[in-house]
Amino acid sequence: MAGELVLAYGAPPLPFGAVDDLDEFGAWALYAGVDPLNLGAHEGRQLLLVAWPFDPAAEIEIPAPPLPFGDAGDGTLQEFSIAGSADPIWPAATFGQSTAPDDTPADTYVPGRLDGAFNFTVDLFGGADPLTDGTAGFGALKLIDPEGELDGLLDLGWDNARIQLKRGDAGQRLADWQVVAELTAAGILADAGTKTLDIRDLGWKLNAELHGQRWTGQGGANGDPRLAGQVIPYAAGFVFNATPVLENTTGLIYRVSTGRIRDLSAVRDGGEPLLQGVDYPTYAALKAAVDALAIPAATYATCLAEGRFALGSQPVFDVTCDIEGDDETIDGQAFPRTRAQIARRIATRLGSVHLDEASQLDFAAFTALELAQPADVGFYWSDPNGISKAAALTEVMRGCMGWWTVRPSGQFAVGFVDDPEAGSPEIVLEYPAPGAGERRLMDPRIEVTLPPRRATFVGFAKNYTQQEPANLATGRSQEEIALYGAATRYAGTADLWTANSYPASPTVYVEGGYRFEADAQVECDRQQRIWSRARSLYSIPAVLDPHADVLGRRARIDNLNRLGFGAMKRLLIRGFDAPAGPIVTLKGWG
Repeated sequence: MAGELVLAYGAPPLPFGAVDDLDEFGAWALYAGVDPLNLGAHEGRQLLLVAWPFDPAAEIEIPAPPLPFGDAGDGTLQEFSIAGSADPIWPAATFGQSTAPDDTPADTYVPGRLDGAFNFTVDLFGGADPLTDGTAGFGALKLIDPEGELDGLLDLGWDNARIQLKRGDAGQRLADWQVVAELTAAGILADAGTKTLDIRDLGWKLNAELHGQRWTGQGGANGDPRLAGQVIPYAAGFVFNATPVLENTTGLIYRVSTGRIRDLSAVRDGGEPLLQGVDYPTYAALKAAVDALAIPAATYATCLAEGRFALGSQPVFDVTCDIEGDDETIDGQAFPRTRAQIARRIATRLGSVHLDEASQLDFAAFTALELAQPADVGFYWSDPNGISKAAALTEVMRGCMGWWTVRPSGQFAVGFVDDPEAGSPEIVLEYPAPGAGERRLMDPRIEVTLPPRRATFVGFAKNYTQQEPANLATGRSQEEIALYGAATRYAGTADLWTANSYPASPTVYVEGGYRFEADAQVECDRQQRIWSRARSLYSIPAVLDPHADVLGRRARIDNLNRLGFGAMKRLLIRGFDAPAGPIVTLKGWG
């Protein structure tokens, strides 16, 4: 049923481990949102706007922090006030009615001021190329207010306020209406007759910093003064030849990642491998070993628990290392090493701003990606200015023509582009015979067509530090010189027939992030097979529920018999545009 949360019981699908925060022990969210098969779920029903703006004029009295910080001067704690409140309000619905005595708020009239037209746009990727960036969902909700009844909304704080749309039948208790969309506000606009809430999906949270940890520059474990304000690097999975950050110059202590790492399988000085020494549990213990000259020359000692190592002697050339990254154990999951596992950690675990795993993770989508893409991968983010979660997720997913999105239910989902002909369709849309009944689909339009690829190259073992021969120790072989000088290595597949038949056919290089060549070759062959034919983007206007969970789903279009569709054509729904009217434009790729 639309809007309901469907729970499964026991542990979530492996390898993800347990989740928390659900009231029922052993339960995890299997599905939430509007059934994509129920295209007419919205017809004849009403919408209710529920919002959680903050009130700048409100004050909340809270106890002071523990002594001595809240000491009133006589040994007692003093209370203090903070502005703002985030209690839910029900400002408008498409049909005016009062709440019940046991609703929250109780016995309150909700005016019928909500326009009801859902203006919203979202895309998994741009045009017909899955390697381009998508667009997070954004749009607007309009409230009709010619008399100024809702002017008070302008005094509230709407930036990042939670927005919920509920749907039900007129006369039904409002508290029982079903949630069809979880969104956030980006502000409110107004004129003499309307109030307009700018809205976006919950993916806006992923514009936050990847992890938000910085050096303070106060020395020791806080880094030298020159590092003050810089973002600490982060390694996930298997990383080759990365440049660590020299954290303590006098102690030759380096940092490679936040938190625990699984291993530093190699540390090199200009390509010359150093010997691996003792692992110390803390920075203090590692520094004590440095001060005691306990680390021999040409040797490195590690502090895996904190993502650090120290050298026993001054390096001659650039120091690089191979890292087995993030090994923090969270809910039973340690060392994320696949795309699904790394994407999950980025979205729901790193940093102070993240999505809630129990209620905002589409486990079915993650399980499908894990089964289809089980290969080891690795990524290293070391820009001192940092990177956003969204940009990191896009980098992780791009290697398999992957995508990420937030569903209307507020659940974070991942997936990848495959041949729409593969697998069973999740949505069936039909063009009826003339005079046979209601026509929900309008005439489609081909927006763009890309030619097939003549060749595909997918990268593996990305070299995070390119080194010129002059920066390498003497005695390096020609193979090593080539290895450390190249940005990455590639597995490749070519189709000479395509090159002869399509002069404009491209050769595409994909930064795959794979650890092994064999896995990159499997993905390379898969992508080349998908692109052995031209691919198009179709716009299909349709009369359907604008809150239907269609994004990233496989659709089958029946009975068009035009524009190459034939009796049946399968497409990936890679986007939709709901322009505040009864017609939703689906963007189909195939």
